[in-house]
Amino acid sequence: MIASISKSLSGMLLATCLALLAGCATGPAHYAASDSTKASFQALQTTDPELQAARFGAYAKAAGKSFIGTLPDGQLAACAYRWEIPGVVIEEHCRWPYNYLMAFQYNPENRKLDVYNLHANRAHIRELTVFPDGSVEWPTALLGLEPVSRVTLDENGALDRVFPGSGERIALRDVPRDEYESVLADARARKQFEEESKSRARIEFMQSITSGLRGVSAQLRAENEAKRQRDEQMRAAMIKAKAAEMQATTKRSAEQQRAATVESQRRRESDATAQQRATRSDGDKRSVGSITVTDDTEAQRKLKQRVAELERQAAADSAAQQQRLAERQAREEAAVAEFEKVRAKAAAENQARQARCAARGVPKANCSGASRQ
Repeated sequence: MIASISKSLSGMLLATCLALLAGCATGPAHYAASDSTKASFQALQTTDPELQAARFGAYAKAAGKSFIGTLPDGQLAACAYRWEIPGVVIEEHCRWPYNYLMAFQYNPENRKLDVYNLHANRAHIRELTVFPDGSVEWPTALLGLEPVSRVTLDENGALDRVFPGSGERIALRDVPRDEYESVLADARARKQFEEESKSRARIEFMQSITSGLRGVSAQLRAENEAKRQRDEQMRAAMIKAKAAEMQATTKRSAEQQRAATVESQRRRESDATAQQRATRSDGDKRSVGSITVTDDTEAQRKLKQRVAELERQAAADSAAQQQRLAERQAREEAAVAEFEKVRAKAAAENQARQARCAARGVPKANCSGASRQ
């Protein structure tokens, strides 16, 4: 029978909590704890149906049979029962929705059934009460999250489990072994299909994210390259305009200096002529001074030097811009590579988990599920 059903919590959460509590529970020793204990319990074995029913109630007639049914949440439930020691120990093996194995052991001292989780080192997890009418009561557990329930066997041979507090009910009908295995195989196939569909959806989602990151990275690189070209064009235009302005300023200064020199020379010649006339010189000799033009070679050299300095500064700025662009592109590519690494690690962990499940003989469909207790 299903060991834990809650109205408010899902089966997975209950199975996980039961497994945690089972690891900490203590109680009577399991019949196989020692040779002497096993011998004492084997001495109690019996094949008398009435005595078996008195000890195990509804579970006595379930031994040797397989049952399937539906949980309140709509999931399939599949459990089988067998005598480990006739009249003393019954094993319950539920294979769906969670795979777990439990043992119901008759306690001759208090005439109750001790329940052991065989997947948790045979930890004692519950004590069941068998009533004279054959019903078996499961006490509350998980701090009251799993309510009290009672198991009966109806006239059709179905195990009926009722939760009085919530009104929920689980009915497991007796089916032949081949139908039991067929239903399990169909459930595993459906679950595997769902898992594969989810896996494909996750892979497609990751691929879309990767593609989006690559597209964004390419767009950023294109925008950075366009910005770099615009900056270089603007810088070249500014350098050209500055050089033209300096050339025009130098030309105006040279022309002004030439005009001042000519004017000064003209005045000197005019003064000299006036002086010669004042001294009433008889000669008609005239002194024609030469016009001296200041050489502007030094100004041209300084202009060329300034232009070269501006060009060197522009080249240095362009190199720094290229380096910043390369560093930003490297960071983006590193982020994409890190994302790819995380995705590859997740895929490797999934494959390793599937390999571990295969090594333990756990079906692939049940690999992602938790232990029931």
